Amino acid sequence: MTPASGTTSFPGGSVTITPHPSFQGPEFDFHIAGPYAARQVIVHAASGSSPTANIYTYDLASGFPGGLMEDFNLHAPTGRPTPTSAFFPIDSITFCLIPSPY
Repeated sequence: MTPASGTTSFPGGSVTITPHPSFQGPEFDFHIAGPYAARQVIVHAASGSSPTANIYTYDLASGFPGGLMEDFNLHAPTGRPTPTSAFFPIDSITFCLIPSPY
């Protein structure tokens, strides 16, 4: 399943998700508006998938000590190659936000 396009607002900011197809399956981009940055984004695969999630971490070890305000081409785990997709369907997306130093 491809995530829905749209913006979720919260006090002081918002997260916009922009889904798009790729030759390997559904992907999405995100953009955070406001004084926040993503520390972690968890892309949960559809029920019954294994592995169950891709975890994108933006910290000092990954070269992004202040998190990221946007990223591109995120997707659920790989593991079920079909003629139309190498990625599992996306069930949900979870964001862990921190105050942005930018």
